[in-house]
Order: sequence, then structure tokens, then C-alpha cells
Amino acid sequence: LRNLSTRGSESLIDADILTQAKEELLVETRKYRREDVFNADETGLFYKQSSTRSYCFPGDNTKHTKLSKLRITILLCCSATGEKLTPLIIGKYNKPRELKNFNFEVNRCYYKANKTSWLTKTLFTEYIEELNEEFIKSGRKILIILDNFSGHRIDCSLSNIQLCYMRPNLTGVLQPPDAGIINILKCKYRSLVDELMVKNISSDIKAITLAVCIRFIVCSWNT
Repeated sequence: LRNLSTRGSESLIDADILTQAKEELLVETRKYRREDVFNADETGLFYKQSSTRSYCFPGDNTKHTKLSKLRITILLCCSATGEKLTPLIIGKYNKPRELKNFNFEVNRCYYKANKTSWLTKTLFTEYIEELNEEFIKSGRKILIILDNFSGHRIDCSLSNIQLCYMRPNLTGVLQPPDAGIINILKCKYRSLVDELMVKNISSDIKAITLAVCIRFIVCSWNT
């Protein structure tokens, strides 16, 4: 017997469609060097939440905390050879007080905002255009593979980036971020949050500000 997850859509995917989708991706990726093939995907993060489990003594009250609902979105992009591009972090406010003196160049990330803290077509377009400028300067032309989320469909033309969209409902089995990269990033982030909470055992979760959150995300992504 093995303890396995009973959730997931892999068994619902038609094998023929999956094979065709892989062949379509190979047609595009073979036009580029391996180091110039990238994959991008976004994820939500409740950044003030610490671990939901802990070691306790019998009789301890373990239900004394309420999970924070403050959320940000992180867009991650990495290559087939492991090169990691600058992550995009999306918050709720354009100029939050917590980031008043925050140095984004030192902490190497992009920050954008909208009222839902989610990725929109406008924000994604701005991010891709900034990436395109970076690759113009370095003289590289790259391919970025994306899922078919409508927010990834941009209207502008790019000189050094080609966007390749996958078929619907296949991201869980074809996208590397969904296959473990995002989960590893979140595990590393939670580890840093827990470590900070242990150091500040007499304080509470308010120690996790947006500035601390971004530094932890960048650190987790870099490692």
C-alpha cells in the first residue's frame, strides 16, 4: 500500500490529445536553443499565513489563531536550463506604506498592483514589455511557454520574445511550475516565515510585512 493523493485531473486527460500537445510544443521549442526556452506561470500566496500545524503538549489550545486572507500574486519564469528571470509580484496597492523605502533593484523583483491583487492582461503586458527590453539589450531572442489564461494574451508585438500558448487543461501535466517548482518556492517561503516567528516568539504574525514577504520570496526563488 502507498499513501497517494486522490485529487487531480491527470486521469481525465485524453492520451492522444496530450501526445499532440507535446508534439506541438516540440515544433516550437526546437527553433530555439535549450537555454532560450522559458516557461511562465503565476500563483497566489497568502503571505501572512504561517504553518497550520505544530507540535503541542496535551491540553494546549491550538485553535487560537485565525488565518490571514491577505494575498499577493507571484509570476515566475524560468528556462529549461534553470535560468530564473526576475519575478513579478502583484499586490493590492500601488504605493503601500510598507514599501515606502523598499529598494526593488537590490531585491530584484518587479512590483505592480491592482484592487484584486491578481494578474491582468494590462499588468502582464507591462511585464513582458519590460522583459523584452532586457533581452534586446542582451541580444537574445527567447520563447516563453504559457497556459491559455486570457490575461496572457497580449496585443502588442515583441521583437525578442515569442509567446507560445498551450492547449487548455494540460498545464497540470506539461508546465514545470505546476509540476513542483511553485510548491517548492512556497515551502521555502513558509520555512522562512516560521523561522522568523520562532525568533520573534513573543510577537505575532504582524511581523510579516509586505517588505519582509517580498524579500523572502526573492530569497526562496534564488535558492
